Amino acid sequence: MATKQPSIDGWWVAIDGQLGGLPLPTEALSDLSLRLQKGTFCLGTDEGRTVFNGYVRPTSLDLILTGGPNRGRVVPAIYDLNAGGLKICCDLSGACRPDAFTAPPGTRRFLVSYRRP
Repeated sequence: MATKQPSIDGWWVAIDGQLGGLPLPTEALSDLSLRLQKGTFCLGTDEGRTVFNGYVRPTSLDLILTGGPNRGRVVPAIYDLNAGGLKICCDLSGACRPDAFTAPPGTRRFLVSYRRP
C-alpha cells in the first residue's frame, strides 16, 4: 500500500539559508516565512502563483510573482519535501532551474530550509 505524500500547503518557517555561497544571518531568516496554499504563495512582500512538477527529479517548482517588488518575474526552483521539512533552491536571476540543492559562490542561487511552525 502506497503512503500518502505529505502536503506542501501551509506555513513554513526558515531555519537555514544561503545566497550565492554566503550563509544568511539568523536575523534575516525571520523575513523568509513562506505560506503555500492551493497553488499560491506569499514570501515576505512577494506573492504569486506556484506551478509544481513532481514527476521530474529533483521535483520542480516555478514561482510566478504577481504582486510585490518582484512582480512579473518567474523564478525557477527545485524542492524536496519530506517528513522533516521543506528545502527549496532557486535561481534568483531566472536564467535556469538549479539541478542540485547548492548555492555556489558567484551565483544568484538561493537555498533555504524550512520547517513547520
